[in-house]
Amino acid sequence: MADDAKKFWFWWAILTSWFFAVLSVVVFHIIRATLEPSWVTRAQMGVPIALVMALPLIAVCLAPQIGVWLIGRSQGWPSRLVAILQLVPGLLMFLMALQGLFPSPPARMAKGLKSITTLELPPNSTIAGVFHGHGMQDRRHLWLISGAQSDYQEIISDREWAHMATEQFGEPLSNNRWFPLSKIERFVAPIKEWTVLSALDTDLGTLWIISNPDRTRWAVWWDGV
Repeated sequence: MADDAKKFWFWWAILTSWFFAVLSVVVFHIIRATLEPSWVTRAQMGVPIALVMALPLIAVCLAPQIGVWLIGRSQGWPSRLVAILQLVPGLLMFLMALQGLFPSPPARMAKGLKSITTLELPPNSTIAGVFHGHGMQDRRHLWLISGAQSDYQEIISDREWAHMATEQFGEPLSNNRWFPLSKIERFVAPIKEWTVLSALDTDLGTLWIISNPDRTRWAVWWDGV
């Protein structure tokens, strides 16, 4: 009877930890992929990636779990204590995925803007929102920024920019399912009022800055799809 209880707790802890490890990938995509229109879409994209990553995640969990089991067996630890410790790897991955629920500090958002686009956020500007694509390999990013006209001039002063007419930029991208038109219109201005600059048109993607007529609200769109 005692052996059956030990087996139960052993396998319960092992499988539960694996479940949370795989679930953490789905949760990560649901929280991070804010460019997608709904939570359902994010989950649908996260599930296949989680299944692909299942074996590597299980391998990461298994090594410490076997170590805990061997130590617990040699030291005579209670089976429930061993089971609790074996839960830790998967639960840690799950808790790390939940970090995205908390807003990032302004300094971290500015650092992310610079690391991806090389743009320096002016000191008096504020990042009102950051949105990402559905995976680490998805290079779509959107930053919504507010500031003064002088901040706008400062952020575009470090490189050559191509001015785009609304009909050149708006119509093609508004028909592109990847382009977050509604998010930009809600924050910046209706599409007909945009001033559009483009730069860094490379194999890695194109950097766009879209501003309102007053140059006090602008969107930085990095399209790496």
